[in-house]
Amino acid sequence: MRSLADFEFNKAPLCEGMILACEAIRRDFPSQDVYDELERLVSLAKEEISQLLPLEEQLEKLIALFYGEWGFKASRGVYRLSDALWLDQVLKNRQGSAVSLGAVLLWVANRLDLPLLPVIFPTQLILRIECPDGEIWLINPFNGESLSEHMLDVWLKGNISPSAELFY
Repeated sequence: MRSLADFEFNKAPLCEGMILACEAIRRDFPSQDVYDELERLVSLAKEEISQLLPLEEQLEKLIALFYGEWGFKASRGVYRLSDALWLDQVLKNRQGSAVSLGAVLLWVANRLDLPLLPVIFPTQLILRIECPDGEIWLINPFNGESLSEHMLDVWLKGNISPSAELFY
């Protein structure tokens, strides 16, 4: 087993860091099964998404697959918090937290060479991609919807302080 102390989290995919943390906490964590399922999703995405399409269309197709056909969504109602974080459970149940859903989507996107990046926002993890035309998309990993500056400002004011300001 790899050591958490020696792992460079800032240089590795979020999923890898989460898998390593899960291994450290749960002796029965099925790391290989998780990697296998992640790669299965990558294979499915590669079958559906042509790399000849413009970046924006590739991302739209991936989001449609992830939240539509594959059925990933936010955990709702009363749930075991750990099930929303354990990647094996997230992949099995197709429900998770912003971080776990974001980590899975990031894994697939990065294996498709889509430059999707995680952004730590004060309320939750969000995803960011810069398109060739300079347009920046911010994506809510709970549902794949685009986030506007107005929405981020509302989240910030509602969760931090009414006087908090969004610097974008």
